[in-house]
Amino acid sequence: QSFVDPNRSMVDQSGSDNSATVTQFDDEQSSSIVQTSDFNTATVTQGQDETLAGFDASFNNNSIVNQGSGDLNTALVSQSGIDGESIVNQQGTENDASLIQSGRLNNSDIVQTGNNNTAGVAQSGTRSASTVLQLGNGSRANVTQSANNSTSTIEQTANRQAAAVTQSGEGQRSTVRQSAASSGGFVGTIEFGSVNTAVAIVKQSNANNTSEIDQTGTTEGAFVTQSGEGNFSDVNQSGSFNLVVVDQSGDDNRSLMSQTGRVTSFTPFTGQASITQSGDRNLSQVVQDGDWSFTGDRTFDNTVRVLQSGDDNQSFIDQTGIDPQAAVTQSGNSNLSDIDQAGSGSQAFVDQVGSDNRSFIDQIDPAVVDNIADVTQSGNDNLSEVTQSGGVLNSATVLQSGADNQSFVIQAGNNNTADVTQSSSSNTSTVNQTGSGNTAIVTQGL
Repeated sequence: QSFVDPNRSMVDQSGSDNSATVTQFDDEQSSSIVQTSDFNTATVTQGQDETLAGFDASFNNNSIVNQGSGDLNTALVSQSGIDGESIVNQQGTENDASLIQSGRLNNSDIVQTGNNNTAGVAQSGTRSASTVLQLGNGSRANVTQSANNSTSTIEQTANRQAAAVTQSGEGQRSTVRQSAASSGGFVGTIEFGSVNTAVAIVKQSNANNTSEIDQTGTTEGAFVTQSGEGNFSDVNQSGSFNLVVVDQSGDDNRSLMSQTGRVTSFTPFTGQASITQSGDRNLSQVVQDGDWSFTGDRTFDNTVRVLQSGDDNQSFIDQTGIDPQAAVTQSGNSNLSDIDQAGSGSQAFVDQVGSDNRSFIDQIDPAVVDNIADVTQSGNDNLSEVTQSGGVLNSATVLQSGADNQSFVIQAGNNNTADVTQSSSSNTSTVNQTGSGNTAIVTQGL
């Protein structure tokens, strides 16, 4: 230790059968360990051996470990960087905290007031901050930050929550709030196994991405991956048995997901709410307030799938009712899709590969049962409006491959079929079906 810049270590043990180990290399290291309960273990290692590193590689780290109220807690702190700040506060029982800092000017706080929680934080970037708060029991949190100027916040206030955040690059922001309750079901993942009331996994690379996840319902799963720049994802799950996957690899995309329904895009097999955006400046907004009937096909019922690979596209989906399905694919530019679903068994499919197309599908009448709308737009500046305001087993199919076409389909009866094809330019088609068992086929252009 240097006489000019000495290291400082304080150990205060007023409980029984506690263990504290402090190892300090280099200089200007500061460690404080307070153990007021029983059978706790704290291990703190600060700095690097200059004889091995070859230069003054680590200094001015500060570590605080408080273990009280509960017993049998374990804290491991390793600081080999510069100007690191860490606090581990364990007031519950049988908690485990691991904190590793190797970068510069990083800050990490772990607070465990519940029981049987596990938290692991590894920081190797510069000027990043991590906060893990575990107030419930049996929760797990993992944070890996090699990013610079980034923040991660995990708040777990209920039992058996699981969250993992991985951030590299620059300027990343991740917030996970979990207070989901158990309703007899669990979410299983490779990272955390099968017994989880809620799971949130966030992976962010490149630069300036923001992810926010709020899980307040029962049995929730959210998986967010952002590898572009300037993307924003907001997931709010307050329903029951909800699942969402968001993948954004373009730049400046926005995904807004709200799940308040029951068994929303949740299946042990393949069905899921999936938002994928690989273009730039796309917007996806999804509200799922529908419920599964427990009798339909769980692979597709009560699901949403959005794929946007073009630029400046917008997709809006609002689902209520029972067993709705919606799928949107936009690979062109500046397209707009708006789907509103209610009733029972509504299905809406939109495929846009041209530019400046607009599609509106309205299935919001609660009396709608098993109606289908399918719109494909591969031309430019086309408009399609499908309104299914009542009735049962109506079907509308619109194909627009020309330019500046307009198609309007209104179905309020039962068992009606409308098939519209527009392959030239500046055509207008209107189909109004209020009776039953009608078929309309419109072809414009060759």
